[in-house]
Amino acid sequence: MFLLAAGIACFDVRAAPLPFQFDVFLGYDGVIADRSWVPVTCEIKNDGPAFDGTIEVSSTMRGDVIRLSLELPKGTLKRVTIPVFSAQGGYVSWNVRLLDRRRNVLAEHRDVRPRHCVSRNVPVLGSLSRTTTGTPTIQRTKNQDNQAQPMAARILPQLFPDNPLVLEGLTAIYLNSERIADLKPAESEALKRWLFQGGHLLLAFEQPQDLEVSPWLRNLVPFRPEGVRGVSDHSALHAWITGSWPARRSVSSPSQIRQPSSRKKAPPVISELETQPFKSLAVDGAFAASELRVITGNVRGGEVLVREGDTPLIVSSRAGLGKVTVLLFSPEREPVRSWKHLPVFWAKLSGVPAECYSSSDFNRNSMWNSDSAIGAMLETIQVRKLPMAALLLMLLGYIAVIGPGDYLLVRRLKRPMLTWVTFPIHVAVFCGIIYIVGFRLSAGDVEWNHLNVVYVFSGESGNSLRGRSFGSLYSPANSVYRFKGPPGQAAFRGEHGGMYRGGSEQRILVSRQGESYRAQADVPVWSSQLFVSDWFAEGQAPFTLRASGTAENLKLFCENRAGAHISVVCVVSNSILNAGEVAKSEKRTFELRRDSGIALDAAKESTEERIRTAIRNRQMAFGRSTGSERLNDWMFIVELLSFGGDADLSDYQRIESNLDISPVLHDPGAVVVFISAPVAPPASKIIDFKPNRGRQVTVWRMVLPLETQSDGSL
Repeated sequence: MFLLAAGIACFDVRAAPLPFQFDVFLGYDGVIADRSWVPVTCEIKNDGPAFDGTIEVSSTMRGDVIRLSLELPKGTLKRVTIPVFSAQGGYVSWNVRLLDRRRNVLAEHRDVRPRHCVSRNVPVLGSLSRTTTGTPTIQRTKNQDNQAQPMAARILPQLFPDNPLVLEGLTAIYLNSERIADLKPAESEALKRWLFQGGHLLLAFEQPQDLEVSPWLRNLVPFRPEGVRGVSDHSALHAWITGSWPARRSVSSPSQIRQPSSRKKAPPVISELETQPFKSLAVDGAFAASELRVITGNVRGGEVLVREGDTPLIVSSRAGLGKVTVLLFSPEREPVRSWKHLPVFWAKLSGVPAECYSSSDFNRNSMWNSDSAIGAMLETIQVRKLPMAALLLMLLGYIAVIGPGDYLLVRRLKRPMLTWVTFPIHVAVFCGIIYIVGFRLSAGDVEWNHLNVVYVFSGESGNSLRGRSFGSLYSPANSVYRFKGPPGQAAFRGEHGGMYRGGSEQRILVSRQGESYRAQADVPVWSSQLFVSDWFAEGQAPFTLRASGTAENLKLFCENRAGAHISVVCVVSNSILNAGEVAKSEKRTFELRRDSGIALDAAKESTEERIRTAIRNRQMAFGRSTGSERLNDWMFIVELLSFGGDADLSDYQRIESNLDISPVLHDPGAVVVFISAPVAPPASKIIDFKPNRGRQVTVWRMVLPLETQSDGSL
């Protein structure tokens, strides 16, 4: 009877509801982009006694574990966002657990998977719509793979991340003007930082006065609203979606393409018709006959994409590396809401390339990734690989000794039983030889080779820096190394190796410290591993730049305050112009002619195969180590990786880059300046150990408008 009562009591305890609620929201309404930072939002409502908890997020395929400690007083609701890196395609999933102070599991969500995972080069549109039904629907492409379909995901204002890193998985964000007031200051700043470093903001007006609640957005929007009027003829919208679309491949005729050599394939050719995939789309009669409510006003420093007579309908302008597109009508109201071709309209606004609708022959993934290229560039020279011929020779020698050699030895001694002694001796000797060879090839000092790629853009309180710090760590022994993030917003991850190598085996433990982190990683003996820190910080570039003239004849003024020599390179109108060096504390003006530069496309074509060869050699366990296989021109490689976004989508051997800033090349009034300097910003220092050797280079990237002065900003 006592046992029965005890059993009932135990059952009652387990069946009792938990004194708190633990919910997990992955990505953007369950949608994530592969090979990017992903938000994991945890919401905890504690109705029980106060306790100190830890949220632990672990990948089911990678070795990453991320922890965030927080206090949970009684009667509180806390919502936190944890950035995690997605790199496993459709197989991605995480385990999310809530632990107490003693690491006991209080609640958990196992195998948390996204509702939809798309490839890195497929557009994802985040939606801050006025209503649930106002979430955009994007036209499906001809590729039947679900991961190759562009997606739109509704984001609730209360779940909108305040960390711009986790917004980078979004190609564009649709913001209805009624939702501007719902964004908190930290969320607005995250949106602005995402925009300036390459995002695309689609703003739709509901009322002319909606912008008054957001001064920063009012200053960026290239339109000053004044009133409202009805427009009966809006056929320009249909003409816009049936006209030319942006394409990832350049439009060329066969006569413009040089004949391919025996070693290189011909560049892809697409016709004018392939840039108009919806040219034959029929007019929606009901939409054409309805009156459209349009916000009127003055265009201010922007480009009118669509106009009906003297009335602008869509206006666009640049904002750093990003773009702001303003819809002067509401797509969530009639007649646009019932427009049959609205999914096509959203597809063009979201930047879906034309070839995705004209052909199904494109790949959603590429075999090579910029992480692998940078890893090959930074890898230590202390490791020397054993040639395959030497390995085979050692193997044949081992077989000869333990086989016929041992047989002849014991036969000559006339004691066959001695083989029980001689055979282990032979094995031990060869094991020693192999260890000595491996030690001679790989033994060395702790080495940390560090590359910082820093983009400078305007911030709310001055200039802001968006940095990626790549570090290659070589360890001569099995050891644990510690890292420390900068004071600003930052995240830490291991290497992503591209297709077939997305699931890294690196064992990394990251402890979130506010918006930054502390981390530790296990590095095996005689191995070189790549680690990446993504961060935002406030600061100034250590130089002043000013560009004037034209793209054909450019003048670039540079004042060097870096405290060391710097190298300056400009990219303008698809040409690479090597300006030269500027000495410490020197002011210098460069006069550059576009026709004396190197064509960017030609540079990429001649160098990409060398990069792929270096990646393949790095992934091989055995081979040769020669100087020709190494990528020593760090700045030049960063320049090429910065303009990989216009690659042919049908080429799976393209190098997919997370450093891409290709859209800025389409702006005729912009000059991209690369500066290589040994001086790094304080936020780039991420190691919490002292290496014995290493090399550090910082590549600063800036976009300068012609005839506009810039002190480390746009």
